[in-house]
Amino acid sequence: MGRQTVNHPRLRASTVILRPAISRHLRTVHDGSNRSLNAEWVTVKNTGRHAVNLTGWTLTSRRTHATYRFHLRLGGYQQVRVHTGRGHDTMRDVYQNRRTYAWDNHRDTAVLRNDHRLVVDTKHWGRP
Repeated sequence: MGRQTVNHPRLRASTVILRPAISRHLRTVHDGSNRSLNAEWVTVKNTGRHAVNLTGWTLTSRRTHATYRFHLRLGGYQQVRVHTGRGHDTMRDVYQNRRTYAWDNHRDTAVLRNDHRLVVDTKHWGRP
């Protein structure tokens, strides 16, 4: 559950973190529909004032091994939600285009790695 300051030769220090790993709307029926899949997301936040190029970074579930590869630049103090299902990417929401759930509701660990495969942040939930 660490945080790592990103020191890249092309940027000043910035910190990219994972927000609470699984967010689901309580009213959503968990039936495997695209609506239900998109109610499952992880938020990635840049807590620094400088933009970070996330191209080549990955977000992975340790339980399901589902991996999302980023193709975006995250501005200073901005965040993006990575949804499980299908949709059209925007500045605030990107989609993994999966047809099955990416995260284990009972326990899982989200791992964010940079383009050099170094762990930038992890978030764990559920029983150990």
